[in-house]
Amino acid sequence: MKLLLDDKNVIIGMASIGSIEGAIDYNGLIPDGFEEQFKPNFYMFKNNLIVENPDYVAPEPSAPIAPNGVQTMVMQQAKTIAQMQNVLIQQSKDIAELKGVKA
Repeated sequence: MKLLLDDKNVIIGMASIGSIEGAIDYNGLIPDGFEEQFKPNFYMFKNNLIVENPDYVAPEPSAPIAPNGVQTMVMQQAKTIAQMQNVLIQQSKDIAELKGVKA
């Protein structure tokens, strides 16, 4: 297993297959559920063992990201274009009907 550590020996990355640049090789005991429940900063490497990090703080859930002004304007323009296309399609059908041609 490869463990990527920060300067305080907190495990910030791991790989059971393959490699990670700058990681160390570890062949010792692994805590139950380590690989399945791994999250950066939750574990640390201490005395050649993987242990839970006593200083771990769970990240706060991020708030939904609202579109910025440019994104809002582009979405509105796309909606307007779609509405205009629907009007043009309907006008084409109306003109074809007036000419006696089926669209």
